Amino acid sequence: MHISSVRLGHANNSSSSHSILLGSTVPQIITCERSQFGWEWFHLRDRQWKANYLSTLILMTLTRDNRNGHGMSPEAARIIAKELTGDDPLGGIDGGDNDIGAYIDHQSIPVMPMVFGHKHHDIGFLREFADYILEHPEITIRGGNDNESEGDDDCDEDVQPDLFIQKRRIPTFDGKRHPLFSEKTDWVYKYPYDDDIAIYARKDGDWWVLYNDHSGAKIRLSFKDNPAPYIAKTPELVDLKLTNRCRQHCDFCYQDSKINGEEAKYDDIFQIVYALQKAKVFEVALGGGEPTGHPDFVRILQDIRSYGLSPNFSTGHTEWMHDEKIRAAVMENCGSFAVSDPYCIDGIIAWNETAGREHRRRVPKATLQLALGCHSEEEIKKALQAAKMFSIPVTLLGYKKFGRAANRPPIPYGWILDEITRGEHFHFGADSVFVEEFGEELKKRGVSEKLMVNQEGAHSCYIDVVGQVMGPSSFTKDLHPIDHMDIFGKFPYAQEA
Repeated sequence: MHISSVRLGHANNSSSSHSILLGSTVPQIITCERSQFGWEWFHLRDRQWKANYLSTLILMTLTRDNRNGHGMSPEAARIIAKELTGDDPLGGIDGGDNDIGAYIDHQSIPVMPMVFGHKHHDIGFLREFADYILEHPEITIRGGNDNESEGDDDCDEDVQPDLFIQKRRIPTFDGKRHPLFSEKTDWVYKYPYDDDIAIYARKDGDWWVLYNDHSGAKIRLSFKDNPAPYIAKTPELVDLKLTNRCRQHCDFCYQDSKINGEEAKYDDIFQIVYALQKAKVFEVALGGGEPTGHPDFVRILQDIRSYGLSPNFSTGHTEWMHDEKIRAAVMENCGSFAVSDPYCIDGIIAWNETAGREHRRRVPKATLQLALGCHSEEEIKKALQAAKMFSIPVTLLGYKKFGRAANRPPIPYGWILDEITRGEHFHFGADSVFVEEFGEELKKRGVSEKLMVNQEGAHSCYIDVVGQVMGPSSFTKDLHPIDHMDIFGKFPYAQEA
């Protein structure tokens, strides 16, 4: 299996702990009955037992949502499980009237991906997943529970993930250890279990892209031994400009937004959103101007979510949080949003503290987006300290010399490198402009280049619905008119990630 990139999301522990292992030396151990994989200790090595586990996993995956009206009947799921693995999970089992018979402890069933925009699982992914495990004898399946010790020295890592893939060696990239993996657990990929979490999949060439709609986590992987380079056919993320109107009229606005700026028409926005759904775009980042000021902002959020996409947005203030309709629409539909004013820390803190009390588990997180070169060193440092104290995620934006910002020299911000590399802050994101400006220096300071992306247009693009133009990003003059007959005909703008 090849993993191109990982953007980590959530994983949940459970009392049972089932694992898929590569290169384990533990002999086969069978203490469970056929199609019954609960808390018993087992270690499956031969193809027949692995096929039985996988067929049971597929059967339960396809039927588990039946209570909500989305799952298959056991009869239909049984046919698919047998066709994908060659094993009948219900062979010789009488489950009775209310029980399908085959069983994997519910908290050890990973969330398998859905077809984009639908409520049924992606059979193509399940096929490749099962084939990969069955065709590689070195892959074994281990199960048990975390309430007692098995005495298995080969599998005694102090983790209880719901599913993990583990190798007996540290994976390397360009001869260096990848920073996402620790020495203790070698290679651990945690996959979430949760009835409320949706993982969506799309296939581009030899690669699968899996997107966690709850956390925003994303992974690109291929089951091929020698996959072709990953080149996205359509963007995974689209930056959508709704308006050029903004009351703040900042002198460093690279979009040159105006107090009386033009706003995109709703019909034009809807047409683009419909095209994004057809292209299987996962995320839509709404911007402007000030997007929350668009008269159809609530409706736009609802439309994007109804088409199966995840809407996010950037805003310059937090006053909209007091508008009950906007607040409810954001809570109900958004994955996250970013506030770009360092003086809005209080609003961010209030949102993150109250949102969890008002809403169910899916809470859009408010983050702080700092436009460097636009604020003084003192202002930025105060904002960073507050973000650290209240665990607010931070994204650093490099200075963009476009629009009004082209006529205003940036306030020097080279000092930020010392601030973010001395280990006092928890976590930072950065845009491609920042990485392009400081990438080489960051590498000298020990930051892996695998964690820095400075290539626009490989997996994302920018669409200005107001001006009816699009291109690789919102900070380039290399824009072209939207071709509504073939909106992504020129994508990708960067040929290879």
